[in-house]
Amino acid sequence: MSFFDSILKSAAKALDSTASQKCVSAGMSELLDKAEEMKNRALSGQTPQNAAPKASAPVKAPKPVRLVKDTYYDDDENGEQIEVEYSFMLSGDFLPFDSGAGEIDYSAVYEPDIDDEEYGEYAPEKPAFIIANAADDKIYDMIDNFKNGEAPSGLYLFEPVSDKGSKVYFRAKTDHFGKVLYFYGMDRGMLWENTYIGVEYPKNIMNTPLEARLISEVDSAVSSYREIISNQ
Repeated sequence: MSFFDSILKSAAKALDSTASQKCVSAGMSELLDKAEEMKNRALSGQTPQNAAPKASAPVKAPKPVRLVKDTYYDDDENGEQIEVEYSFMLSGDFLPFDSGAGEIDYSAVYEPDIDDEEYGEYAPEKPAFIIANAADDKIYDMIDNFKNGEAPSGLYLFEPVSDKGSKVYFRAKTDHFGKVLYFYGMDRGMLWENTYIGVEYPKNIMNTPLEARLISEVDSAVSSYREIISNQ
């Protein structure tokens, strides 16, 4: 028994004795009620400091990583159409969805709690993995300017890279229409320039373990990204 517990027991015993003599004022009665509560905690070993914590929900393990394959169309130097097959590794926690945007080549929504669905459903509050063949002006210009020796400023993160192939130039994290976009600026195929692979998510995810997980997924996808170019 701790020193604090012994004091509580002594105080409660003395107050019990006082109450039995019926010499307690109205103010003392309230004090007795509090002392009774403290006594019960002391006798049961449940003081505020050592009360048993509530059980937390178990953390769900990530789904296995899968190989993603798809194709897109490009032109060669002679203007002849070619088909490009691309592949990369991505966690099964991301389920593909149709963005409906012509500039988006592949998109997948973060759905860790869905086990049996083949396709996800996008919602603004959910992180979305994106491969864009036609970046919006802000991202396009950022990549193009970097190629011409101009490093961007005012970003959450910017870092040139040289270990992910000759067509991958840098990784960055920036504000993107009110959300956060973490991405790699790169070229794809033969003529698709200033494209990116990244993940977009709400700002309240910044500096959380989930953000670290999303960044890791993009890093892995870019490291495993491969293309096979064939003539039609």
